Amino acid sequence: MPSDRPLTFDIPLSDFDLGLLPPSARTIGSDAFDDAVLMYFMGQYADKGINAAVSVDSRAIHVTLIPEHPRSLLDHAAALMREGKLADGIDILEWLRENTGPDADVLYNLGIARSERGQFPEAIEVLTACTALDAGYVDAWTGLGVAYQRLDRPDQAEAALRKAIALNPGSGFAHRNLARFCWPPSAPRRRYRICGRLRTSFPTIPAYSTGSRKACSRPAMRPCKRSAATC
Repeated sequence: MPSDRPLTFDIPLSDFDLGLLPPSARTIGSDAFDDAVLMYFMGQYADKGINAAVSVDSRAIHVTLIPEHPRSLLDHAAALMREGKLADGIDILEWLRENTGPDADVLYNLGIARSERGQFPEAIEVLTACTALDAGYVDAWTGLGVAYQRLDRPDQAEAALRKAIALNPGSGFAHRNLARFCWPPSAPRRRYRICGRLRTSFPTIPAYSTGSRKACSRPAMRPCKRSAATC
């Protein structure tokens, strides 16, 4: 259900890059500046299905985003994350989580972003909520397994990645992350134990027998669960 609460953010004038505006509109406080700021932000969001309401006062630029559909904001957040702007993407995703109905894609992207920032407990909480909402979300199970790996909780990681493979036995994405338990040679004994189980379970998959170092270190960020898995 769409929210009646808009997404708003403020940019202090001291933080705004005047180079984004035409030279004739860079005098803060002038009508030309206010008009140019309005046109800049409207242009930033117009092709994303998002309307921007902008106002300027003596201290800050105030932007209110009004999406034509909540999915527009999700797509925008995913694009920001692909550009490495994780904090901006997380702000939007948290807003969507709080102000729209349950959405597994929102939770997936938020969990991956948290994991990318090293916030593994938070990532696990969000990705667990995602799999509770959609138990068939293969990428979410993979992301959950990788977050557990990076938090050094191998048993939970193995369980989550095995779940992803049970849902999609051909998921090279999940297999490559699970195969990380089989390298390097200096891996702790508990990892050898897991690797032994994996070699028994998947005897025909070379990654488990060779300990391929081409395994993904983390899931790639994707805006929805139906897109192709890539490393």
